[in-house]
Amino acid sequence: MNKLLTIATVFILVAPSLVLAQDNESKTENVYEPVIHTKVTNGVTFSLVKDFTKTRNKLKILDFTFKSNKEKADQKIGLAIGYSDINIQKIGWNSRLLFNSYDDGVDTKILEGEANLTFGLNKNIFSYAGVSMNKMFEVSEVIDGKTVRLDPKLGFGYQFGMGFQATQNIGVMLGYTSLNSKGDIKVDGFGKVGKMDTYYKGFEFSLVATF
Repeated sequence: MNKLLTIATVFILVAPSLVLAQDNESKTENVYEPVIHTKVTNGVTFSLVKDFTKTRNKLKILDFTFKSNKEKADQKIGLAIGYSDINIQKIGWNSRLLFNSYDDGVDTKILEGEANLTFGLNKNIFSYAGVSMNKMFEVSEVIDGKTVRLDPKLGFGYQFGMGFQATQNIGVMLGYTSLNSKGDIKVDGFGKVGKMDTYYKGFEFSLVATF
């Protein structure tokens, strides 16, 4: 009987402490709140770019204009560095500096700057649209003992598409791009003899890493 009374007394003394401990534990668990995502991604970006474009040249010499047929652009490499700040259900932006190299009969290199407005549909999917400026690297060729050079001028373009962000650091972009690269044609000893416009239009795929 004395043992039962002792056990009962200990239980009465200890029970309130146990209840209080459980109550404090429950309150501690309720402190944590779910994470609310406000951005699709944000940071410096590095991209591998593969385009599926067609190219066409328009050459004007004196009063004569020549147009080539559309041909598949043979891209050798496409690399880009930029910055993205893409919000969910709000307008954001991204930009990048893109280097493309093509083998279109001659070794053609183009440096392009893009600026886009973006809109995140959710934490994984976003749309983008914007404009671009580009400049072709100088190209020269010797014809009949004369050096013919393409003196590049500033060209313009546009792009739009959709993006999918698998994680905050890895994503892809698929869109349509159109750009016009232009320059003056100069021949040593004769100066400027004409001008040329080169158009690239088609789809573009980018694998993007964000840091």
